[in-house]
Amino acid sequence: MKVKKCANKIKALNKKKGVLGFLFLLMSVSLMAQTNVDSLLNVLDEELIRSAHYETVKKQRIALIKENALKHNISLEEEYRTNHLLFKEYEAYICDSARYYVNLNIGIAKQIGRQNWLNESILKKAHILATSGLYAEAVELLKTIDKQYLSDDMLIDYYMAFENIYLYP
Repeated sequence: MKVKKCANKIKALNKKKGVLGFLFLLMSVSLMAQTNVDSLLNVLDEELIRSAHYETVKKQRIALIKENALKHNISLEEEYRTNHLLFKEYEAYICDSARYYVNLNIGIAKQIGRQNWLNESILKKAHILATSGLYAEAVELLKTIDKQYLSDDMLIDYYMAFENIYLYP
């Protein structure tokens, strides 16, 4: 009988040790996670302090692209490429400017009859419209594209544009 009581006490003690061990492990992991979060927040704070530097670098890149385009008498194809570079620089920076340059490219693509460039520019404009909250306009623009003339990559972009419009408003 005494042996049974001792065995029960040992089992209860082992359970308590297991629970305490688990709680200790949980607190250790939580403490390490908090340390990681704190260090990530410190890195983020440091990067935010440098935001003015990043903006200056962005403006310098844009100015350089524009300056290079103005230095030379460029063809429509080169103007399209320059506008594309400016679009990429402005896309996540100043949405209205990105839209301006993609509209220029739509005009150039129509003027020189490059259907693939037109489709590419329309897809980019639809993306800008959708990220700006202009979902109906983006859908109407996408409906103007004839899917049979899209490359495999552009077809993926086409369906992803619809996904972004309908899944993430």
